[in-house]
Amino acid sequence: MPKSDFKKRVFVLYRTASFYEPLSVQESENTRYAKEGGYFIDSIFTCFSTPSKTLSHRASLLEYIEKLPLKSPVIAYDLWVLSERVGEVIHLLKCLFAREARLYLTRPKLWLSKESEASVVIELLNSMRETNIAADKKGRCGRPQGSVSLSKYDPLRIEIIRLLQSKVTLSEIARKLGISRSSLGDYVKSRKLKEIAISLEPNQPI
Repeated sequence: MPKSDFKKRVFVLYRTASFYEPLSVQESENTRYAKEGGYFIDSIFTCFSTPSKTLSHRASLLEYIEKLPLKSPVIAYDLWVLSERVGEVIHLLKCLFAREARLYLTRPKLWLSKESEASVVIELLNSMRETNIAADKKGRCGRPQGSVSLSKYDPLRIEIIRLLQSKVTLSEIARKLGISRSSLGDYVKSRKLKEIAISLEPNQPI
């Protein structure tokens, strides 16, 4: 798909947070939607942070949004990719809508834009608020089943997927990146990176 086809460009947001779905789940859903919709993934922004980090400590996300081309379609797995704090989500949605961007959430399967009905946005924010209340009551102890903790290899994730997509073996990747072959194998398996690499079209940017 030609990169010059602006109407089909899409920007993708990810977030690593141990209390939510792992990157492998986010990538699988977001990549599938982009592929089915005929979108060309222009760029990816991944926020490596814990839920305790406020937006002031994630200024790079705000900068990324503010530099998006006007009327850009953006994909994210769910609202918590922006933030788990309702006030911060509202602020980031305001920034997206100021750029006339449209945000597609792959888990609830819906688009959000400044033309969205207020009731839809309110319901999503209220659901997030109730989730936060329930989590606070439980003390946010432990990780949900199926989630994974942050890894020192997360910053290399995109490069690893790109190499797997090019049919480079794990041993060669480990040598190239200067990391342990066994640790790399565990990381690739836990994040299902081989499956993600296979799902991408040849030469499709990550």
